[in-house]
Amino acid sequence: MCARLEGWAWNRLLDMLTSGCPCQIAAILLYMPFYFGFASQAGGLLPNLVSPTRGAQLWVMFAPLFIPLLSYHAYLLRGDRRTGKWRLALLLALALVIVLLAAALLVAWIAALREPGLVDGFLSAQGVPDYGALLRPALLRRLMFIGGLLTMLAIFVPALAYLAAMKTETPAHVEVPAAPALR
Repeated sequence: MCARLEGWAWNRLLDMLTSGCPCQIAAILLYMPFYFGFASQAGGLLPNLVSPTRGAQLWVMFAPLFIPLLSYHAYLLRGDRRTGKWRLALLLALALVIVLLAAALLVAWIAALREPGLVDGFLSAQGVPDYGALLRPALLRRLMFIGGLLTMLAIFVPALAYLAAMKTETPAHVEVPAAPALR
C-alpha cells in the first residue's frame, strides 16, 4: 500500500531519519571547504537601513525562482479563473512591510543603546551625526530603489490572496481505492 494512504505512523519518522541524516551529513561535508573560506561583508545582526536590495539585483539572483511563481500566478488568474481575497492580501502585505520596517528600526535602536561605539562608527561612516539625519535619506533611498519591494509584493500578494480564498472544508468521507490483488 502507498505510504500516503497509510497515514501517520512512527515508521515515517524512522524513514525520514534514515534518509535525511545521511543527506545532511553529506551536505555538511561537501560544503566544508566553503565554510572554511567564507567571509561575509555582513557584520552582525544590525539591519541594513541604508542600502536596500535593488530590483535588478534581486532578479539576477532569484529569477529562476520568480519566473515560475509569477507564471503560476498568471495561470491562476487567467487560465484557471481562480478568485482571491485581494483586499485582505494587500492589507496584510502592507502591514507586513510596515512591521518589518518597524522591526528593523527597533533592532537598530536597541543596538544603539547596547553598543553606542559601533553605531557611532556606522553613523560617522555614513557622514551623519545621528539617527534622525540618517532615517530620512535612508527611507527616501528605499523609495528610489523600490523594485525589490515591488517584486516581492508581486509574488507575495497573489499567493496570499489565493491562500486566503481557499476552502478549508474537507469531505466527510473519502473513498480510498482498494489495492489490486496480487496473484
